[in-house]
Amino acid sequence: MLMDLSNLIRLKIDVLVHDPPHKSFLINILGDSFGSEHEKHASGFRSKVLNGTKFLAVGGDEIKGLVKFCDVASSTIERRLLRLKYWPKGKYLRYNKLHNIFDPVSDGIELILNDPNNIVEVGKELNKILSKIYGHVDEVTFYNVLYIAYELLWYSYGLPPSLADTRIPTHTVFDHLYSCTTIANMIMEVGSKVKLGGFYVVTDFPGIQRFVGSGRKAGDFWASSWLLSNVMWGVAEYFARRYGFDVIVSPTPRLNPYTLKSIKSWLNDIDVKVMVIEELKKAFTKAFKISEDELEELIDQPIIPATITLILPTIDLKNSEDVVKEISKAYISSWNSIVNEVFNKLESSGKPIEKFIHNHLSSVKDVVSLPPSGIRVFVVDVSKLYEALSKCVVDNDIDVCNNLGLKIDVKKLTNIIKSSGINYDDVILILLWHLMSTKATELASKFGSVRTPVPRPFWIFNDDMLRPISDKFVDRGGWEPCILCNSEPATIKLSKRVVKRDEREEIDFEERIEGLSDRDLQEFKKHFKPGEALGPYCLLKRAIYIVNIGRVKFVSTDDVLLGGTSNILLRLDTDYKFLRKLEESEDLREFDEGKRSLVMSLIKSEKGLIKDIDLIASMIETTYDGLVNMINRSVLNVCKELSNEHKVRFIGDTLRSLTLVTLGDEYIISPPNELKLFTDNPSVVRVDGICKAISIPKTFAIVRCDGDNIGKFLSGEKPLGLDEYVSKLLTIIEGAIKNSGIDEGILNYVRDGFNTLKELLSSLGFTYIPVSPARTVATSLALMMSAINDLRIVRSNYGMMIFSGGDDVLALTPSQTALKAAVESRRSFSDEYFRRIGNVVIPTIPTGRSVSVRFVNIADLMNYELSKTLELLEDLGKKCKWVINGKEYPKDTLVVSDSRIGISALLPLHKDLRKLTNTALIMGFLVGIGIISSNTPNDFINMVKDPKLLSEKGLEVITKYIIGRNIVTSTDRKSYAENFVELLNWWFNDGSNVRATIDGDVSNLINEVMNLLMIMRREL
Repeated sequence: MLMDLSNLIRLKIDVLVHDPPHKSFLINILGDSFGSEHEKHASGFRSKVLNGTKFLAVGGDEIKGLVKFCDVASSTIERRLLRLKYWPKGKYLRYNKLHNIFDPVSDGIELILNDPNNIVEVGKELNKILSKIYGHVDEVTFYNVLYIAYELLWYSYGLPPSLADTRIPTHTVFDHLYSCTTIANMIMEVGSKVKLGGFYVVTDFPGIQRFVGSGRKAGDFWASSWLLSNVMWGVAEYFARRYGFDVIVSPTPRLNPYTLKSIKSWLNDIDVKVMVIEELKKAFTKAFKISEDELEELIDQPIIPATITLILPTIDLKNSEDVVKEISKAYISSWNSIVNEVFNKLESSGKPIEKFIHNHLSSVKDVVSLPPSGIRVFVVDVSKLYEALSKCVVDNDIDVCNNLGLKIDVKKLTNIIKSSGINYDDVILILLWHLMSTKATELASKFGSVRTPVPRPFWIFNDDMLRPISDKFVDRGGWEPCILCNSEPATIKLSKRVVKRDEREEIDFEERIEGLSDRDLQEFKKHFKPGEALGPYCLLKRAIYIVNIGRVKFVSTDDVLLGGTSNILLRLDTDYKFLRKLEESEDLREFDEGKRSLVMSLIKSEKGLIKDIDLIASMIETTYDGLVNMINRSVLNVCKELSNEHKVRFIGDTLRSLTLVTLGDEYIISPPNELKLFTDNPSVVRVDGICKAISIPKTFAIVRCDGDNIGKFLSGEKPLGLDEYVSKLLTIIEGAIKNSGIDEGILNYVRDGFNTLKELLSSLGFTYIPVSPARTVATSLALMMSAINDLRIVRSNYGMMIFSGGDDVLALTPSQTALKAAVESRRSFSDEYFRRIGNVVIPTIPTGRSVSVRFVNIADLMNYELSKTLELLEDLGKKCKWVINGKEYPKDTLVVSDSRIGISALLPLHKDLRKLTNTALIMGFLVGIGIISSNTPNDFINMVKDPKLLSEKGLEVITKYIIGRNIVTSTDRKSYAENFVELLNWWFNDGSNVRATIDGDVSNLINEVMNLLMIMRREL
């Protein structure tokens, strides 16, 4: 039987519900009768879900056999071994802890089923949704809705995931079921033996750093990432619509908010669409414990990476070249649909500014309707790879093995197969998925197809002349490069001129912008600056964020810069009417009500309001610096006035607001003693220091995060070798068996199974556990949840997410919250072995995460600063190794730098050393509020000269002395200085023994912290 689409969808539905979702809980309930009873429970749940549809009846014998095949093929390697002779039939292990699949440490997370009745409710809710769409949609859409709703509804009812197998408690039943559906795409033909085929595809957008890094406004960078995320999701969606969501290996569709957009576009009946989307949205908000507004924000944010991985069936794809053509077709279609949507929004808005953009973009629509570059594609033909593996493993063809990069001990492997009951098909399946998922880009050139695109040219050689592809690029006097990317020819050129106004010089547009009134022109200046020359793609990006202003919270760099100060002052406004007093201050009283309102709009928070300090400065006839200085002078005066009026209470509340925004709520709830020394005694905080700390900065921060060694985790090489992984897993199973009442003689079976596993993998040349489908889906889900979590962290720190891709992040934050965001993003990434987002519990990838925070001035060139942030991350953070008492901690580093003073500081982020870093950040905070003198780093430099010449003890003693003499308080300075140094004795002692090494260059942590203080005295 050749696999066709109808049978494939039938198979996938049967696979998805072949195990009950509460499988491991049933073992606790049913005991040894689980074997005969659990299929009845699975059938009962299936009936609740699929009642009233043609899928209620189970598929025929061939489909049943394929379900079994998918079940076995998708299982983890160690679970597959236990299914052989090493586990007695009819014995079931009662166990309810989930362990991290990447590192199965002994401490798992306990899974407790508090309300079994909710399982029935999930079945009913699923059936309600499926019944609504049945008869109104095709089979693929029906399946896709089931695919998304199943796991999502489970978590929305507060139910914990059950284990796929209590004997190998490293992945959930959902990991297993969803990986089974993925395997179904490789079934090409069914006969006496299942014939495998299909295509494993890795495709990406080339030159992503250059594309995203071209911009001036924060919205430009956001729009670049949004465009790439949606284009690449469009490619994935093209095939999901054709074959089912499970063809998307990465990024996972599971619990992915982008799937809502897809399903919505596939439902034609209005009533059906409204009902289904509302139910799914409700499930998302309940599962993640977020509001509907937060969900809409997730859908609008760029959380899809520029690389996607697919496994495509052979139903209507003949060969790998067909796949390349279809990928390219999907890519062009996805890009074009986004561009058309932007044009439609521009055309229908009726706003003069959007009409202006529409007119200019229309002149180069033939250019922007196609992407700036083709898509890179790597396709592995599964059948060809399977055939090669057969020749290598079964026929012992050494040349083929070498071509695959395999070094197999043939004699050892043959002996294991003969003695264990393992067959060659098992071995080939193990190797097949591992090789595809870890070496697809290498294998594609040998067993498939590769397409490497070139950037789109803007000039062509024709009739012995170099001609532009559009006359638009050479009108009005000739060719001019885009000032943002410096590679495209400009299609919009806004010439500038110097205008003198009241002895001030301002930059204005050289010519009147046609079709704009004076009021429109002021709005136009929020989006375009005199002197800007934008190429077609950079203008498209600008258009994208302009048409999305209503949905995106931050649309300008000034929004980000003002975010920290705005929130501090808004907190103070509640009890002290700070903003009203600010508006009535001496400086602001000079302006009429309209101009005062403009100035105050910079402080107030209002969604969709574009904050532009430079523009408002021009409107009130001053300069950027003049406006900021005036506001800060007024803030300082109001702060001092309220300090005189309310005394210690106001200082204490201001200090709490600063602490909350800059350090976090845990520092309010349970402050460390060195901070508590001052927060409990706000009367000693100098008014000048605390009032200056709430002023508007002229800098913001770029935050760049990247997981350490993620590539090796994806390939299975980290974090554990084969022996250590098996040993940890065996310890868990041994403990579970001893505590379950099962005959401990079974342990001998388990040990035999794991010994065979080690011998088998060793014979195949592995020193680690190969990647299985279950591990792949768990990894993909872990990265998706990390991307969502990072977005929440950036938002909670009043920042703007440019890109969140799972292990990597690019964001802009206020200067006050940047370091807090950096530490939170590292802590949430893998401090614990599991991450909880609402009701969803997901394993983390247990590796470090390096972060680069760069403080940049509002006038700095953003393209360069983004590049520099990444450069410092790679050259310092990724190369740094921390050493304390002989123990090494590679990478896992926070790099803090400043664009104006050329200094960088390194801090450790590993949780073993995090307390040292947290205290260093407190010291930076105390510099910002004036408790520690800003002159401290200078004293250190003057006294120490070269820290490398001092012993650790000498450095400790001198640093204590310098810090002690630089404590500044309003009263009793000496006593507070002595207490502070005493409380930090541990820090000086431990910190002096911590060293950062980069390519042989060694620096003491204390020296790095002094660099940090030198930076933070400018930034807080």
